[in-house]
Amino acid sequence: MTTELPVFKGYTVDERLKEFRRLNLGYSEASKRGTSRIEFIPFDSPKGQELLSEYRKQKIHVDEYGEWTCLCGNVASEDGFFPCDADGNSVEPTPQEWTTNLYRCDRCLRKINQATGEIVA
Repeated sequence: MTTELPVFKGYTVDERLKEFRRLNLGYSEASKRGTSRIEFIPFDSPKGQELLSEYRKQKIHVDEYGEWTCLCGNVASEDGFFPCDADGNSVEPTPQEWTTNLYRCDRCLRKINQATGEIVA
């Protein structure tokens, strides 16, 4: 299984750490002073909430045959999509275990609402 964190507007989206991260390359006054060139934006900050809202409005592509393509490029015949719980853990597709209607992209770990194709996390 290949695990790649999703990228949105130049930020790496880390659901586990609940933050957006971006490496700012190039010359800047900050780099001259020796301060970090890595930008961290927590999900619970005002800017993080704005980015998170936009990020979660995205949808996967569903073609005319109902085949999914995730935003990371994954398709069912490659890394695939698997039923998951609200935390993104794989579950058996039984009524007892699979109560969320969510699938997880097995490449980037995005959680997808089966009914709408929306990215929910």
